[in-house]
Amino acid sequence: MTTGVYALGTRSAARFGAISLVVGLVPIILAIVAGVIAFDGAVFVESWSPQNLPLWQSVPASLAIIFWAFLGVESAAVLSSRVKDPARDVGRASVAGVLLAFVVYVAACVAVFGVIPAGVLAQSTSPFADLVARVMGASVAGLVAACAVVKTTGTIVGWTMTGGETARAAAEQGWLPRVFGGKEIGRTPLSNPLMMGAIMSALLLVSVQPSLGKQFEMLIGVTSVLTLCLYAVCSLSLLRRAKSTGHKVLGVCGLVFSAFAVVAAAGGYIVPSVLFFAITTLAWFWVRHRKAASIPH
Repeated sequence: MTTGVYALGTRSAARFGAISLVVGLVPIILAIVAGVIAFDGAVFVESWSPQNLPLWQSVPASLAIIFWAFLGVESAAVLSSRVKDPARDVGRASVAGVLLAFVVYVAACVAVFGVIPAGVLAQSTSPFADLVARVMGASVAGLVAACAVVKTTGTIVGWTMTGGETARAAAEQGWLPRVFGGKEIGRTPLSNPLMMGAIMSALLLVSVQPSLGKQFEMLIGVTSVLTLCLYAVCSLSLLRRAKSTGHKVLGVCGLVFSAFAVVAAAGGYIVPSVLFFAITTLAWFWVRHRKAASIPH
């Protein structure tokens, strides 16, 4: 389904994503309302740090999942060629997306941790639905679960489109084989959504774990490490090309944060990530070599 939505065009995928975003906010809003109604300060305090770890130990270990929550902000820049006024709207969308995610996640987490004890929450596969069920009843919890499915589908559509548009833009600039770019500049070929759907399905099968929670944990770790590595490369590029001191400081901060987050939160995924980047780097050099060889001298 998600591949089909993207195959209809980026406009259809964007509209579906916007609708799913609105629908996906319904369970979060209901959870926040339920939290306000049934919030228990004692439960929240006990859930704050079940293992009684100080912040300097608990926060670094949580960086991967925190980073995962904000992952996708860069999508606004990836899709800038599809925006009417990218110079104005991409920056606004990025900042607004971070602020919206921050407010929603903090409010929702406070609501959940203030109602459901940490021991019960650790066994939950749908914390928002469980919270709403406790306060508003099972029927409303069913609505929350349905909205969550719609939001998940919209998220997959968004990531499929992001991957396809990234591949198209890279192919048009010579960074990937031309097959990813199609015959017409600026027009995404049907092969892109089909390839993105096939790749995502294959990764899903490869990452199968004994439980859904374990699989989600592994996907968070791998995705966060790979993206942090990309952020580190971008920080190095900014550090190299920046002319102002402020931009150089920003590049250093980004590089330090990326390295620290990988080591502190997901060190077990460093070796697989290095292997992944080694393989893709060799593939990139191969593509560039073929492109250079095809240019007549």
